[in-house]
Amino acid sequence: MKRKTITTFSLLVAMLLLFGQNMQAQAQAFYTETFPSQAAFNAWTRGGNNQGPAVWRWSNNTNGLFTGQPSFAATTAANGFAEFNSDANGEFLHDVHLTSPVINCTGRNQVFVRFENQYAYFSGGDVSIVEVGVSINGGSYNYRRVLQNVSPNDLRAAVQVAVVELPEATNQANVRIRFRWRGFYEYAWRIDDIGIFDSNPLPANDLAVDLPLIPSNFATPITQVDSIIFGCRIQNVGAQAQTNVRARVEVRRNNLLVFSDTKTIGTLQPGVNDTVFFDKAYLPSEVNNYTFLYSATQDATDANPANNSLEGEFVVTQEVFAKDDGDIESATQPGEVAGEFWEIGNLYRIVNTGTEAYAVEFSIASNDNAHHGESVTVLLYRVKPDNNPNFTDDDLEIVGFGTYDFTNEANFGLFTADLIPLEGTGLEPGVRLEPGEYFLTVQYNAEMFMPYSSLAYHYDFATVVKNGSWFLGGFGENITALVRMRVRERATSTRTPRLTDSQVLVFPNPANAQVQVKLDLQLPNGPVQMRVTNSMGNILWQRNLDQADTPFTIETQNWPAGVYFLHTRTREGMLTKQFVIQR
Repeated sequence: MKRKTITTFSLLVAMLLLFGQNMQAQAQAFYTETFPSQAAFNAWTRGGNNQGPAVWRWSNNTNGLFTGQPSFAATTAANGFAEFNSDANGEFLHDVHLTSPVINCTGRNQVFVRFENQYAYFSGGDVSIVEVGVSINGGSYNYRRVLQNVSPNDLRAAVQVAVVELPEATNQANVRIRFRWRGFYEYAWRIDDIGIFDSNPLPANDLAVDLPLIPSNFATPITQVDSIIFGCRIQNVGAQAQTNVRARVEVRRNNLLVFSDTKTIGTLQPGVNDTVFFDKAYLPSEVNNYTFLYSATQDATDANPANNSLEGEFVVTQEVFAKDDGDIESATQPGEVAGEFWEIGNLYRIVNTGTEAYAVEFSIASNDNAHHGESVTVLLYRVKPDNNPNFTDDDLEIVGFGTYDFTNEANFGLFTADLIPLEGTGLEPGVRLEPGEYFLTVQYNAEMFMPYSSLAYHYDFATVVKNGSWFLGGFGENITALVRMRVRERATSTRTPRLTDSQVLVFPNPANAQVQVKLDLQLPNGPVQMRVTNSMGNILWQRNLDQADTPFTIETQNWPAGVYFLHTRTREGMLTKQFVIQR
């Protein structure tokens, strides 16, 4: 899902380095291109197919092109680089390439190309593909994919370094190198500091750790902690095979080691990676802050030890669920909002009984304070498990809601709204939680943005988006919504039994001018209490019956289009059913 970011928030973003940043080459380049001028760029040939307006161009403006993107940090970026801005190209497919002049590789028994990038894209599913091609005759090209470690919607990288071997070019006099990008309305690709080498420019020994498996929440209430499994990816980004490779994970609480596990990988060939899942799991035992550390070692001395480890943290709280880590990077929304509202929130898993959700914490941002005087609705959904891979509203049941009215609140503040159960006679906070999965979302209008952190959940989705339909991957794994849930011990008072869905029928659904209600009760002579509320909890219609004399009609012609809830309470139990008014 394409997203856009707010324009009124400045931030500092840590640089994400893939394969190491500005690594000192271990060999001498026999051809280099740093694009120091427009004339140098013009010596390269631009081509391909594109119906949009963008072209490959020369630039020396290193500033990030998008909110949250750091400046391009290639070695000589300040003197100029090549750039294709797919976002500026608009909603057009493109297959564009940039081709070097002829490079003489005679007498070179090996040929490697090394180049520095800033590449960001949106489309998944192999829509956005970047490749390096090589030709020895000026006609046909052999292509190899590059930068496959970059995740969609990840704008954090200041520079990414890639090295590709080109065996077709060995001892050839008329070699051309081509950079090719196929995509559709992506972000941008910047290229600089190209070097051609006759030996591998990578250091001989270099391991890197990335893609950590982190706990399912940054913050988890003590009543809902579960055993944490650990994993990460170990890459050999050096030129030689690494032997006796070992991965290790450690967990500390108050700087005291409370858990560790080690796994032996063995030999890792150049360019190969291994995703490691550790055998042991860890169950936190107390409310506290925890740190975890992944690391990798091998027999040889590592040339770049800085990328041999990754550290993170998680928290066990008294009552707060949170996916975000509190380090707010920016704010975002869909590129185009489908309808009047869109929703974003997080998946939370309940593993133990005995708790209820009573509040949601969230944030907001808008240009020119457009949220002032507006309101938002928060919704708590229970996920109904099934085997159908297509996810729709039918897979969810709304079990709680809340509202928040804005007056003059500042951007990026933290706000709290009560969570009201749909099943109940009053508006007291507290939604009963049972083991299973829940979506907690905030419903924004088209002028509102959701602040987010960039804590990435690589092996499971965390944030979900509804913009017309549901996107379970949200805006990508690096966009984690600030939507937190507070839970507490549930009161032990007796709960009213639940009616079955077939005992309360609401039709047609969707409806327009009216809906029909039909009850099918075993005890039809008892009192029946009914009311209709909108998603903000406002009561629009109510009726008390001495007996279940149905069917009857509820006139809805004066109600705006949207989601409504029919609450029914009888001697046999109670039930809340959702219906929709369409215009």
